[in-house]
Amino acid sequence: MAALAAGHDSVVHPYFLVRMLFAAAECEELFAAPGFEASQRSLERVLQESVTNCQSLDPINRVSYLESQFYMRNTLLRDSDFMSMAHGLELRVPFLDRALVEACFRVPGDRKMEAGSPKGLLLASLGVELPSEIVNRPKRGFTLPFEQWLRGEMRQTVETTLLASGGNSALLNPEAVRDVWNRFLAGATSWSRPWSLFVLSRWCEQNL
Repeated sequence: MAALAAGHDSVVHPYFLVRMLFAAAECEELFAAPGFEASQRSLERVLQESVTNCQSLDPINRVSYLESQFYMRNTLLRDSDFMSMAHGLELRVPFLDRALVEACFRVPGDRKMEAGSPKGLLLASLGVELPSEIVNRPKRGFTLPFEQWLRGEMRQTVETTLLASGGNSALLNPEAVRDVWNRFLAGATSWSRPWSLFVLSRWCEQNL
């Protein structure tokens, strides 16, 4: 909300603030390597192109389009594919059939929200009435327990990597990395932030 209120130039669309790990001001503090601004502008062009592609859609369908282009494709489908293949499972995503997706994008956004449920149209299309305890049960995610891992058995490994070299001294600002880790320990930020810096640091160790 602070980044949105500040009206920073890098806010291509409010949607991206929801999925960002770090806002623009935080990235500027974290990344000490030369060339960061150029890479940031390159990313912004990609984001802006996607926003332009869905400009004709209403707000609800526009967010659905951006979710499908970024979070679903780059995170959900990637993770599902990696985990299913790791265990020799064949995974299918029937709701992503091209004809079905295109048909859904032709449905006005306000029509999708009429039933008072995010899945109103899906439930109506089944042809049968599901029990209330199925329709109204709480959402159940598949989040791995990174929070406990980073505070428990993985803490020493992650903390040593982040604090010993600032994640990666050639790329990251050690003080900014330490601040992210301390904020996580204090419960002031998500586990995903220090974890992303840890993964980046390990990648740099192996490849740079």
